[in-house]
Amino acid sequence: MMKFIPPKSVGRILRLSSATLAPLLTRVQLLARLTRTLHSHLPTSLAQHCQVANLKDGVLVIGVDSPAWAARLRYQLPQLLRHIQADDIVPDLTELRMRIQPAAEIKVGRSRLPVAMSTDTGVLLSQVAEGITDPDLRAALKRLSRRGLGRD
Repeated sequence: MMKFIPPKSVGRILRLSSATLAPLLTRVQLLARLTRTLHSHLPTSLAQHCQVANLKDGVLVIGVDSPAWAARLRYQLPQLLRHIQADDIVPDLTELRMRIQPAAEIKVGRSRLPVAMSTDTGVLLSQVAEGITDPDLRAALKRLSRRGLGRD
């Protein structure tokens, strides 16, 4: 019978396994804590559009997902700075800055779906093409008409 070994959290493994990753993990935890603090001092409608992006040399950078939300946040920055300073998470915090960071868009390649065209439309396009004098346009209309005529 196998001995049960309780699972270890990924955070614990990272802290124990690598001296290189430990400072990175500590920094991520600090930024997450600052984001929670930021959210606690903002209205919910605004908080869901903001997160701490960086902390360097006493400057806390807040990522905002659009210029409209940045404008709303800008009015609250002085009061927000006082609240975060009072929480004393970062003793040397002197300034808050904003950076617009739009949510990443996932671009999906366009799939070419077959265009449904009736036989009548195919015949009509073919007839129109016969009356066209421009050779390129006539050829394009003939190619298009083949979809409706079932000759792709």
